[in-house]
Amino acid sequence: MRTEPVELTNMTMILDPKSQQVLVEYRRDPHWPGIAFPGGHVEPHESVTHSAQREVKEETGLTVTNLQLAGLKQYPLEPRGRFICFLYRTTQFQGNLQSSAEGPVFWMKLQDFYQNPQLAEGMEDLLNIMVTDFNEVIYQGEQTYFF
Repeated sequence: MRTEPVELTNMTMILDPKSQQVLVEYRRDPHWPGIAFPGGHVEPHESVTHSAQREVKEETGLTVTNLQLAGLKQYPLEPRGRFICFLYRTTQFQGNLQSSAEGPVFWMKLQDFYQNPQLAEGMEDLLNIMVTDFNEVIYQGEQTYFF
């Protein structure tokens, strides 16, 4: 069979090139809590890029432009299916920063990101996609693969 159920999501790393800080969100979601980049689900009939722009606006108050696809995160959904997260990055944003019901948003120095003990699970892997030549991370069971 060549088709399978797929859950589509997005996440965007916003980097301020002057301060070398990234915009993060402290997620309150009990299923995936901690510090992460803004993002969410792709709605039916919505482009993936537009969904990323919409999610950033809803969660941070900022309007982002010039989104660059950095890569993908994926893992199997049980009993059948796949979860795919499109990972974007940008340095172009405008507006007034404001938190949402998802959690507080704030700027963090990029070099402090890896050492932060409050990162959401797997965020180190996603940052690797955002800032390196890797373009995909796949989780299969206990294994993690970078391509």
